[in-house]
Amino acid sequence: MVARTFFFDEVFGKTAEDEIAQIVIMGAGFDTRAYRFQDSLGDTVVYELDLPEIQRIKVERLKDMQITHPGNIRYVPIDFTKDVLFEKLEEAGYSSSERSLFLWEGVTEYLTDAAVDSTMRSIRDNAPPGSFLAFSYIYRSVVDGTREYYGTKKILKTVAGTGELYRFGIPEGEIETFLSDRGYRLVRHLTAEDLEGTYLTDDEGRLHERICGHNCVALSQVAP
Repeated sequence: MVARTFFFDEVFGKTAEDEIAQIVIMGAGFDTRAYRFQDSLGDTVVYELDLPEIQRIKVERLKDMQITHPGNIRYVPIDFTKDVLFEKLEEAGYSSSERSLFLWEGVTEYLTDAAVDSTMRSIRDNAPPGSFLAFSYIYRSVVDGTREYYGTKKILKTVAGTGELYRFGIPEGEIETFLSDRGYRLVRHLTAEDLEGTYLTDDEGRLHERICGHNCVALSQVAP
């Protein structure tokens, strides 16, 4: 999760510097990027999407910590199983004519194939070309139970204990095809090994931590 956080921080920070007009965090939970990167956001508006109860708890915690709510953050209550993504966004002031960044961290593996496809199709159809989608995912072979990687057995046991199940994955080595078939182009892709080398290895080449070998992250862009 540390390596994944570094990746999404980089994407968020760079996008803010590049003056992308809108950032949408899907399943925001207790994400703090809109606060941590506030100085570089400028006029960029951040839409945080999650269940109303989660957002209520977050607002209470921020008040308890005396953290001021910036004016460019919009909380958008949504139930992804029932509500229409862009209807909710537009109600909150989102403009479908402005390039945007969508963050989808730690979510896809718990969704059905249909739910992932529906969300990606909705972004492709409603966000202008050049908009970005950054997301994390796992390999399909872990969902199917046909292959194990470093840490797979342990994390599957942990996930089962929470009552959640892995449902969605992308076959290893097929990320570009997966994206192309859905109207996106790949901008950056990091496997578990890449994440370790980029974020968990020091300047002398020493690896300090390992991560589950089935985890990947990707930055993609809505194709023209």
